[in-house]
Amino acid sequence: MLNGIGAILCTLLACTGAILWWPGIREWRRSLAIDWKRKGYGFNWSLHNTVGFWMLSFILLWGISGIYFSFPEPFNATVDFFEPLNDSSTAARLGDDILFWLARLHFGRFSGLTVKAIWTLLGLAPAVLAFTGGLMWWQRVARKKPRPIERLVEQPVEAAPAPGRELPATRSFGNSTNETA
Repeated sequence: MLNGIGAILCTLLACTGAILWWPGIREWRRSLAIDWKRKGYGFNWSLHNTVGFWMLSFILLWGISGIYFSFPEPFNATVDFFEPLNDSSTAARLGDDILFWLARLHFGRFSGLTVKAIWTLLGLAPAVLAFTGGLMWWQRVARKKPRPIERLVEQPVEAAPAPGRELPATRSFGNSTNETA
């Protein structure tokens, strides 16, 4: 049950991350590579956006397949709805093949040791995204200290000009004459 909830949250984070990542039609290329020249928050932001962009399909795959492993009934019911079982047919259904490959792709069990090693490295992406996302949150929200309430201090009031004394002339842009108070 906990793995299923985690997989649902992972899938939701991937979907909302893709929506939040989208910088617009003119700027979408900015997050395709890490900006190594930036420092601090800017580098962290660039790393998070780049890893998130390139790993989106893998994280969605792992999230959806994690949901399948935890709650297989809805997936099997969907396959049965679109491709009902026939008693006379022993041929594999397309939906069953998709679910079979979903399980193999989740663990990288479709090729040799090289693919498993690559899958292991790619599996670090959610940890990198969680760390960089948490760091960005900390820098934006949690680290800010509440501002103290400023004391109301009476400011000295400038003395008004003596009666009959004029204030300095001010310039009016729409009028060439000087105005006096």
